[in-house]
Amino acid sequence: MKKIKNIFYAASIVTAVYFCLKYPKDIGESVENSINRCMTLIIPSMFIFMCITSFITNSGLHRFLGRPLRFISEKFFRIPEEGLAVFILSMIAGYPAGTKLVADSFKNGDINGEQAKRMYCFCFSSGPAFISGTAAGILYPNSNAGLLIFLSVTAGNIITALILSINAPKVAKKNKRNITSVSTGCIIPSVKSASSAMIQMCIMIAAFGGFCCILRLTGILQYISIFTGNILNKNPDEIYNTLMTILEISNIVNLPQMNISLMPVAASLLSFGGICVLMQITALSDKNFSIKMFIRTRLIAAFISGTACRFLLRFLNMHNVKEVVSYNIISDNKYSPLPTIFLIIMMIMLLGTFKNSDKTKAGV
Repeated sequence: MKKIKNIFYAASIVTAVYFCLKYPKDIGESVENSINRCMTLIIPSMFIFMCITSFITNSGLHRFLGRPLRFISEKFFRIPEEGLAVFILSMIAGYPAGTKLVADSFKNGDINGEQAKRMYCFCFSSGPAFISGTAAGILYPNSNAGLLIFLSVTAGNIITALILSINAPKVAKKNKRNITSVSTGCIIPSVKSASSAMIQMCIMIAAFGGFCCILRLTGILQYISIFTGNILNKNPDEIYNTLMTILEISNIVNLPQMNISLMPVAASLLSFGGICVLMQITALSDKNFSIKMFIRTRLIAAFISGTACRFLLRFLNMHNVKEVVSYNIISDNKYSPLPTIFLIIMMIMLLGTFKNSDKTKAGV
């Protein structure tokens, strides 16, 4: 079995190298499109949320925020009050932030290993900034779709958290007093942490842009799309864009605009997150992370989110919204990428400053 895996990996690498050498322009354009999507959509909409959530955890404010909901946290979710605050923040901040918050809480001793293992599975959301500003803002402009999808994704996470807590042990009482330390000294480390996460996210998106292009050039995705479309009697283009979104979630903006029937699908995709995000959170998590448990849980959460979206659609009249012209992510975007470029440069400078500072303290 191991030998077969090695042969498969070797063949995949050789195939990737072949397509990189034969179609450098196509792959380069795909990577460029992914980078432009990061600069014009993802970084502007998510960076400030990453900074805020990082500041809250670095200052210890999350311990204070979860205190009023202590009974709900311990009784229903079987996590301490600090864990519930992390759960709420993860719903706001976006995909990688939730994983990092859980990892930091475990390192700080706010949650134990068993609790961290469960929390990795439901402290996972695309966040309102990405949903409203990017996904729903492009697919369903001038509507309340962003709020509906966000509520659907949140419902999936809440129900999943309740399911995982059924056989979980009770929260042990703590004797130590939780202390918060809000100061200006927390600001720079918070920005540094957010910068590191954003850079890692954008690099992964750019890399997956090239990977998805290679899959497209092989014709595998097109064949699967046509085959699946014939079976389900669906448009192959819609299935192709869905497969691309499963690989990398920011491709969700390529789904057909104002297609109300696809809104539950969009909610499910945003709840699952995609393969690219999975690789990001694997890098940010610690030894308590279980990839098998995570995938199983996210599939359940995606189903719940899609079902919740279909139910909520009954109370939102989307059919009266006028259809708008197709939105071109790159060429027609009214925002200049220059501010984001300068922001990335400042991120790198900030991270470099911290690295040099650590070396100086270590006597290097």
